Order: sequence, then structure tokens, then C-alpha cells
Amino acid sequence: MSWDPVWEDIHANREWGKYPAEELIRFVARNYYNREPREEVRFLDLGCGNGSATWYLCREGFSVASYDGSTTAIAKLKRRLESEGLVADLRVGDATSLPYPDQYFDCVIDLACLMCNDLKNSQKIIKEVERVLKVGGSFFSHTPRIDCWGYGIGKPAGKNTFVDSPEGPFANMGIVRFCSFEDVQNMYAPFSPLEINYVVRTVNNGQNSLAFWIVTGSKGIRPGQSVEN
Repeated sequence: MSWDPVWEDIHANREWGKYPAEELIRFVARNYYNREPREEVRFLDLGCGNGSATWYLCREGFSVASYDGSTTAIAKLKRRLESEGLVADLRVGDATSLPYPDQYFDCVIDLACLMCNDLKNSQKIIKEVERVLKVGGSFFSHTPRIDCWGYGIGKPAGKNTFVDSPEGPFANMGIVRFCSFEDVQNMYAPFSPLEINYVVRTVNNGQNSLAFWIVTGSKGIRPGQSVEN
């Protein structure tokens, strides 16, 4: 199992993550606002948490599936959507084994899901993302850089990976994996062409930086593969 049970406690005791990252909104606006009818465009909100991306995408009229390991997070998201008359396919499970058909989604969204997995499980999740994406479908991933506050804090748990950070943006969030540029190139290699950007902002009067990669790519046709399979 890739999902860390610490997230059940986090979602049960914190009110956060209600609004999506601006970078996601820009990505969706550039690539999907001109798609009609929108309800036929399928998104997967991978590791949806409280569902900021799901809420936004539903409000924009897209078809959304939301998947997370936390029953509490899914329950909170269900209540939020119902309060606004919105609907999504909400499911609980482990991201290394997604319960969706091959080539089902037009786009998969990762807002800090992969970062909460070690390298081995992250690679499994990437394979699942590739499987459920349609040929030509897009993957959007928001994940921390190695110059982000929190890197090197906590117990080492593999390459650029740390557990039980006592401070910073990922304090008490279990396992957190950071990426170098080379890591990003290797991990997201199944998607081409890759566009790798990053955003940085400071906190604590400029003393600490929050730095994240914004990775986007498309699923191409592999040798011997057709659009139908």
C-alpha cells in the first residue's frame, strides 16, 4: 500500500486545501476551456484530499473522478459538492492500483499526491496514470523541488525522501519526496513532450522558500500500440 494512514488524521483535524493552485487553473484554462461539450472531458483528481481541484473542475462543467486513500477526505469532499449541487465520481483506494479502465481519462491531475510516496511507489503510480490516460491525454503534476523548505529535515527514507519532518510546510505529514531536475526527467519520462517549469515563493519574511515543479506532459503512442488499446 502506498497511502500513508497519517493522512486520515490530517484530513480529520485540519481545514485546508479548499482552493486549487493557480498553476492548475492556468493549465486547465489554456488546454481545456475551449473543449465542448465540457461534460465529455474526463479528469482524474489523483490523491484528491479535500478536493480543491475536484471542486474547481466540477464548477467549470467537466466530468471528474476523485480518488484518495482517506475516507474522511472523501466524505468532506462529498458534503462540499452536495452543498453546491455538484457531482463527481468519488472513490477511496490506493493510487498504485487505480480502479479505472485503460485509456479512460483526458487528463490526470496530481496536486501533491506523488510527493507523498517513495520512489518505488511513485513509479508504480506513474505507470497507472499512463495506463488510464487516453492517447494524447495530459498529466499535470505539482511536486516539491530539492530547494524547497523541508528538504533534508526528518528521517532519510530513500533518495531525496524524508519522513516525519518536525518543521516546515510538510511537518507531521509522514513521507515526503523531493525532486531534482534530473529526477523529474526520469520519473515523468513516459510522458512526452515534457514541459518542466517551477514556482517559488518565500515565507517567514523571506527566510524560507517554497519551491515546486510544475510538470506537464502527454501520453503518446508506444510501438505496437493503437489508439484503441
